[in-house]
Amino acid sequence: MPTIVLFPSEAWMKEHKYGENVTTNGRSKWVPDYNKAFDNENTDNTDISTALSTTSATLSSHRLQVQDLKASMDANSSSAQDADEMGFDTEDYNQQVIPDIKVEVNWGIKETMMAGRMKKYFVKLQAKDNYTGDILPAAIDESVDFTAEDLQSVIQRVINSHTADFVAGIHENFDQTIKYGRNVKVIIGTRGGLSFRNDQMGGKAMKYYFGDTMKAIANNGVANLKKDGDHLQEYRVRIKLGTKLEDIAQELEAKFASAEFPIQVKTTGVGSMTIAVGQ
Repeated sequence: MPTIVLFPSEAWMKEHKYGENVTTNGRSKWVPDYNKAFDNENTDNTDISTALSTTSATLSSHRLQVQDLKASMDANSSSAQDADEMGFDTEDYNQQVIPDIKVEVNWGIKETMMAGRMKKYFVKLQAKDNYTGDILPAAIDESVDFTAEDLQSVIQRVINSHTADFVAGIHENFDQTIKYGRNVKVIIGTRGGLSFRNDQMGGKAMKYYFGDTMKAIANNGVANLKKDGDHLQEYRVRIKLGTKLEDIAQELEAKFASAEFPIQVKTTGVGSMTIAVGQ
């Protein structure tokens, strides 16, 4: 059964300053610090456990199996001792648990000037394919009048009022995954002025050569072209459950060994692969 894990959203983490920018190879990336967010000594994060546990319980009551982020973090930290100065990192977590779907949760109180100054609760849920990062058609974005209700009651009420559409979006993804395999992202780029439309490989334009290659590795024989440029293409293909993306990358490297141009293949993250054509 595909797995779901709830995360506090990046917007929530940034608002509460649970993370920092890290520069690697000249590129800056904001990295969330989940250990800090869950640290009971912090006085401004008392809602995080309530928000995630309430969301988990509410979704679980609608036939969705949701894993607990904090429990998984604790287990990983104690067994692998992988909590460094930054605390728990999402990529570390993905490598050990690898949920199929991430549901990002954001919540809080905002002020609105409509009909005078008013306070409103807001609750947002967004489901994402954890392998490709693609946003799924399962989302909740609701604001409700601020009352004496506690956060737990508000979250339960909001989620329950949108359950049908949200759960349907999740189950649609599950059904497709079980039937056809896991979706992965493949980015193909050219170097040295090579063109997908004007240059050839295997007796056909590179565009069609790589299109056929993507269909060949797809479990269902279908390759969805998401970006179609002359020097950059991006595909979504489904691979059989249990298949390692690294094994497919090795098969492609063997296939490309006799190609007209040098080709490099590498996997990035848990569900992405890049193919560089040319020098």
